[in-house]
Amino acid sequence: RKGERPGVIKKQKVPSQKLVTPELELVFLLLNHPFLYREHQDAISTAFFSDTEAALPIFEAFLKSLSENGLNESLLYSFLPEAVEDAVQKALSDKRYQMAPEKQFQDLLIFLRLAHIKEQKKQVMEELQSAESAENWEKVRELLQEGQSLGALEEKLEKERQG
Repeated sequence: RKGERPGVIKKQKVPSQKLVTPELELVFLLLNHPFLYREHQDAISTAFFSDTEAALPIFEAFLKSLSENGLNESLLYSFLPEAVEDAVQKALSDKRYQMAPEKQFQDLLIFLRLAHIKEQKKQVMEELQSAESAENWEKVRELLQEGQSLGALEEKLEKERQG
């Protein structure tokens, strides 16, 4: 090719950071605003996280390094897996986590709850098909009720999300 030297291999650009998932966004927001966790402890726990490679270990380190005075950053880093230290360091200085933290927190919680409900509905549908095939009508009735409850909850959260 024109302008390229023979025998020289061009370096490919490699993304420096994995895509930030909503779970990571939530954890990064909590790192920047520990008061959000204190105010909403009942809404979030380790069971909330399905990302066991990044979000969950960071959240666990966050919990261990949280004190009445706020977040102890040196303690946080002592509990963090090395693989996520850079991402945490960047998140702690990222300005996007400084704007309207309460609204971001509520939006992320609703988004994650909706995703969880959709996953539950998918599982209910799979179980429903299986129960119908086996002609287990009691189970079908039970699953239909569960599906309706999930649908109502999903509708409520969608309304909350839209304001």
